[in-house]
Amino acid sequence: MLFLAVSLGFFVENLREHYIEHKRLKTYLTNVQFDIKSNIASLDSLIQSNSIMLGTYDSLLTEMLKEPVQLDRYAYARKIFPVYMRLFKNRKETFDQMIMTGSLRYLDDQNLLNAIVGYNRLADMTEWRAMENERKIALEQNYPVIYENFDATCLLLDIPVNKPVANHTDILNGVEAQKFCKAISKVFISRIRFMRLSYETYKILKTESQNLNGMLEKFLH
Repeated sequence: MLFLAVSLGFFVENLREHYIEHKRLKTYLTNVQFDIKSNIASLDSLIQSNSIMLGTYDSLLTEMLKEPVQLDRYAYARKIFPVYMRLFKNRKETFDQMIMTGSLRYLDDQNLLNAIVGYNRLADMTEWRAMENERKIALEQNYPVIYENFDATCLLLDIPVNKPVANHTDILNGVEAQKFCKAISKVFISRIRFMRLSYETYKILKTESQNLNGMLEKFLH
């Protein structure tokens, strides 16, 4: 009888612990879903802003590749400044917490578990691509050329609070205009290339975010 009582006590305690851990797991997954929805909102904003910026850069690049004999450098500055570099940051606090606490082992749905792990791998890669590629190229390659080819009056437009000077022009002619176009067109090509890579990755991640959100919705309800 004593052995039976002890065994029953262990059994009940295991059941209680199992119940508590699964209840905690559900809370974690609810928070994971919140993080994913936050990522979706961020991706929506990035996709929209990147689409507008890519359109602007494509249009300006087309103009510059024609290498006009005369151009208004300040007019170009008004179109491209200020440069807003908004990059994706993966929100994954809950996922990291689940890794540290070992809570993922209580998730019995293998498909959902694989989806969560795979999603965070893709989200981390998307963040890395934006931070290490787009940001690094912009700071190390693009900005030095921009600062070399635009004068101080133009560069002041890269400060968000500054407004364009009314009726101000900065005319370049002949060789100077062609040199400017060649230098800045290379910047645009580089910027467009890496922005488009990030842009396409954002769209892929958004689709995966929506898919995982749907899986969590079914699991939690």
